[in-house]
Amino acid sequence: MKKIVLFFAAILALTAFGGCSRNEEEKFDNYVDVAGQPAASTFTFATELGEKSPVYPLSEGRTFYVSSEGNDSNDGLSESAPLKTVAAVNALALQAGDSVCFRRGDVFEGNLYFKNIAGEADNPITFCGYGDADEAPHIKGGNNAVKFEFASNVVVRDLKIEGYGADYGESGSVGGDVLLFTYGATQDRFENIYIFNNEVCSNSYENRLFGITISASAPLETDIPEKLLSHVVISGNEVHTTGRTGIHSGGWFASETGNQNACRQTDFYDITVDGNHVYDMGHIGIYLGGVTESAITHNLVHDTGLYSTDALLEGECGIMAISADTMDIMYNVTYNNFDASLNFDSMGIDIDWNTTNINVQYNHTYDCLGSGIATMANQNSFIRNNRIENNRCATNNNSQVQIGNFTVESQYIGSDMHGVTNLAVQDNLIVGKDTLMFRAKAENGSLNWTGNKFTGNRVVNKSETDEKYWITVDDDVCWNAFENNRYYTANLAYKFRVYDGTSGALIENAGQPYIFDGTFDAWAKRDVNSLLAELSDTPAGAVTDLKAEYKDGKVVLTWDAAKGDVWHYNVHQPAFEDSLSYINMLGETSETSYVFSPQAKGEYYFVVQSESNQGVYGKAMKIKVVLN
Repeated sequence: MKKIVLFFAAILALTAFGGCSRNEEEKFDNYVDVAGQPAASTFTFATELGEKSPVYPLSEGRTFYVSSEGNDSNDGLSESAPLKTVAAVNALALQAGDSVCFRRGDVFEGNLYFKNIAGEADNPITFCGYGDADEAPHIKGGNNAVKFEFASNVVVRDLKIEGYGADYGESGSVGGDVLLFTYGATQDRFENIYIFNNEVCSNSYENRLFGITISASAPLETDIPEKLLSHVVISGNEVHTTGRTGIHSGGWFASETGNQNACRQTDFYDITVDGNHVYDMGHIGIYLGGVTESAITHNLVHDTGLYSTDALLEGECGIMAISADTMDIMYNVTYNNFDASLNFDSMGIDIDWNTTNINVQYNHTYDCLGSGIATMANQNSFIRNNRIENNRCATNNNSQVQIGNFTVESQYIGSDMHGVTNLAVQDNLIVGKDTLMFRAKAENGSLNWTGNKFTGNRVVNKSETDEKYWITVDDDVCWNAFENNRYYTANLAYKFRVYDGTSGALIENAGQPYIFDGTFDAWAKRDVNSLLAELSDTPAGAVTDLKAEYKDGKVVLTWDAAKGDVWHYNVHQPAFEDSLSYINMLGETSETSYVFSPQAKGEYYFVVQSESNQGVYGKAMKIKVVLN
């Protein structure tokens, strides 16, 4: 299985700003890759921490072995008497604590299918591999290659699962999944699904298959309870080459009125999608719908929206939340997200309709065909501390950051959920060339936008002309506040072009939309405490004297203040061989200290790097902390 760490060096190469200081009296070193480099210092502390806990519960019961050299007349209960086929596995009456182990390096043809399968919370049913071969066991099926209906307390790990589907438009082309957990009409509730370290793929990204899917479907919403499934962890998987979506959750009520993508937010609780590598997708990389209190974190998602047929199946983007309440989208890297031949969307991250309390933070989005980060109708959400750069803005999402209110009519979407309210776009690095930098776009939803703010952002415009607008607020949209933003341009003599259609918050000509092609001073009346300065590729000063202490169960990092133009410090916890990435970031701080709360004893590497106000990294420092 490919490792996410292999991509970090490429990511950093695309994001670093090279060059030397314009001020000959003050030169600082650019960031130097720390991957595989020894720590400058090692700090060792005695603690009362225990060993790292398993990421999923272990099964303690019977073990069934399956080998291509087995025999279905065997009972399968030993390595010397394994079963042979997927059909024989499907016939097993599994109970809590059982494990089904496929021999590594073998290929198993056929669809794996179980219904009404249930382990126990601390003793699940596990499907996994065994043996010493380098290759994972390969289950090679068709549509719904591995399918579980009404499952609880199940672990699927360390397998290669491949599905097959005809390309869109070909005879026999149907929708389906590679690995599916599905729940139909029932009044029961289910829990604890663990999907770890698998390779999940299909024969083509032109087909109609999903990769990993959590699905609820019934004629009426009263046919299934809210909180139907709780606690799902999808982690460490490599998901690639399917036509629709890599990792997905969603609900569907076929006999209800309204758009079915606008499902209830309460179908699933506590779904975590963490540390996966998703790529070569026909439409979307990762999207969660019908969820509450969930998370999409530490994923690498790229090369999505590759479909060559303009068939509207899922939309197109890297990562999406839709019909969701309370979700973190954090520490992800996503790039090369395309439009599936439809000429819209193709953003890196999308806060879609019927969403509230979505936190999009510490993500890196770049080189997408559309926007870096965009929204549809949403409430009480955050876009903060992200690095958004060099997206092409070549679809209907034509700004590096684009806020829209697109929505649908549905019984699941209240009248207060069709606009954009209480959205904070703050403390982001926004870099572009010959594109809009920020746009608030009026679409088909409510225009009663309230409480929205654009504050503390660093907007780095590398355009060589002043033809493009920096900021566009469409007619009839009310954008409430611009404050404390910093803008950087190649030439201070360029016009600072802004279109602000906000009613009641105009710079001048009260009551009329305001088009401005002039000095920055006029815009500064609207953007309170803002600043305009010239582009610079000067890095922030180096981090020095990084130290660690252990106090009250926490690792306390401290360092000397870096010189020069320092916006903040980025704190990372990489593996020894890893380059720095938003995937291994812990956070940002403007202070010269950071507190980390370890959960277990072990060896930890920490790296602190400085970053300038224009996103140029200074030389970092790496230390090792050993907790005994």
